[in-house]
Amino acid sequence: MTYANVVIDESAPCPFSFNGFHAPGDFNAHLLAGELAIVPLMAEHLRLCRESEETGRLFRAQLERVHAIFIPRADGEWSHCNLSIRLNGVPSDYDSLREDYRWQIDCCLALQWSSFHFQERAFFQDREPVAKSYSLRLRATELIEMSKALYADNRVECLNGNASCIGWTHYLAERLGVEFPANYKSLSQQFNERESASIFLDSLSRTLQEQQAARRSVLPCPPPRPRR
Repeated sequence: MTYANVVIDESAPCPFSFNGFHAPGDFNAHLLAGELAIVPLMAEHLRLCRESEETGRLFRAQLERVHAIFIPRADGEWSHCNLSIRLNGVPSDYDSLREDYRWQIDCCLALQWSSFHFQERAFFQDREPVAKSYSLRLRATELIEMSKALYADNRVECLNGNASCIGWTHYLAERLGVEFPANYKSLSQQFNERESASIFLDSLSRTLQEQQAARRSVLPCPPPRPRR
């Protein structure tokens, strides 16, 4: 999880390698085998975390450090703080690679993030009982509008570096229990181009005002003051 080493040797029969695996499918099989192997260890850690609040706090702090390694990109894909790329023995950067190599890197990084997220959720499940009683009906465009409004109003702080709108949207979607839109980039562009930037927020405000007005209309009138 903590490293992402890409080696591309175009003279080799299998030119692409991510952490020693030549295809996203091979890497996924490795991750799944690892997840199954650590289930007993995860169960023991969960037991210790439940028995000691301090142990749970320290262990979750370490998970959050690993979480910070994964960086959401503006196109909705993931990057990695420790991403290292060597092309034919020479250090290279992601943007200079061919599209097929970038696609394979994106697949492996997404699989790596998904595997970590599966493990992370196991240690935060004690926060979920109340949340499981509720479900938020929020469309993708509404999530983006709400996240952009909070981001634009400087209500967002990133504890691991500079805040980004897409990173904040990922965080908000996870905390609200809604799915992050796969077409975030195109929806975000549509949001920027539409005439009104607050359709969803205007609707919430209007509904709240109507409920407040209805509540005031049914409040009992105060008793008349006695005449002197």
